[in-house]
Amino acid sequence: MPKRYLCSAVGSFDAGEGRDPLQLLGFKIQFTQTQVDPAGEQVPFCTLDRGWGISEGSAQEGFRRGGLIATWLLGPILPTNPEFMRWFCEKITGSPVALAFEDEARAAYDMRRAELTHPLPKGKSINP
Repeated sequence: MPKRYLCSAVGSFDAGEGRDPLQLLGFKIQFTQTQVDPAGEQVPFCTLDRGWGISEGSAQEGFRRGGLIATWLLGPILPTNPEFMRWFCEKITGSPVALAFEDEARAAYDMRRAELTHPLPKGKSINP
């Protein structure tokens, strides 16, 4: 498929319950695009600060409905984002969880965040 939509993504995930938003990191590859619900009833999975969402020019990535989360973010998303993985596992189990290799996961997250959030030179784009 010659036409692919590729980008790096940095966004905010609303964990609810009065918690601060979680910063998510990932990469996207799509062969198709979709549109945001014009009635505004669609709840996005996250809002992107870098990259594009469900279509070029959109900051809304994926959607949430009830307990369903749908996204085009790759990563793999759980081990790449330890705070999101903790939130996700706690939602499933209903209790606090200990993450395996948490120190290593956080160090990798911090390194990837530094790479994906650094300012770009003028006129350059992180997306092809």
